[in-house]
Amino acid sequence: MPVTAGNKLYRCQLGPCNVNEALNPIGEVVSKGGAYGLRNCSGMIWNVTTPSGKSKRVMAEEGIPMKDGIKFTVDTGTIAMGQIEIIANNQ
Repeated sequence: MPVTAGNKLYRCQLGPCNVNEALNPIGEVVSKGGAYGLRNCSGMIWNVTTPSGKSKRVMAEEGIPMKDGIKFTVDTGTIAMGQIEIIANNQ
């Protein structure tokens, strides 16, 4: 997924799901002061593991930084951030 502000992560990108939830956004890339993050818009709690191994729960509408090594679980899918490349958004 390109890391540009406003891009969304959809449920169907995590793996098999039913047609009614496939295009529900579960995350949105946000930018503030040059730093990028992923806002939880899934309505569910994300279980996040930092690169140092710390666990954190991220509630709906909260966010996590876009950093190599962060892993989080959404529903039944696990997403691991790695080799993150920030793409300038010239909007």
